Amino acid sequence: MSSTLAAELDQRSAEGKRYHANLLNAVQLNEELQTVMDANRVVKEHAINPADLAKNLQYFYRIEAESGVKYTDLRPIGSANPKRSGSVYIPVNYAITVTGDFLNIITFLRNLEQGAHFYRLNGLVASGKDSGATLNLNVDLLGQP
Repeated sequence: MSSTLAAELDQRSAEGKRYHANLLNAVQLNEELQTVMDANRVVKEHAINPADLAKNLQYFYRIEAESGVKYTDLRPIGSANPKRSGSVYIPVNYAITVTGDFLNIITFLRNLEQGAHFYRLNGLVASGKDSGATLNLNVDLLGQP
């Protein structure tokens, strides 16, 4: 057998093995696609619309009422840029300052953690006197472009 034929045989064998592996891996492709689509739907349900400023602030006010803290500052920072390349979701940044006793602060953090929207804590500064505490937070809520 010539070296050209042997090289072509090796190339075709490798290609056949690759096709065989692709066929084996594609058996569950529909189920995997459905799983990814379901996960994306769940994420989308937990993302906010950045343009709904009143509704987004109401989310924080509910957490305030449930936890017993008081906001001394609650405001969006900057504007979300839905045109960011490569991003499916965008961060919507908020500056938050809350005061309350230790139990209220812990309840506030727990309610934020278990809340209806996904968030990322970017920074936190805590201070306290006597039985009260103050938290300065910088958080991003997950937003839809």
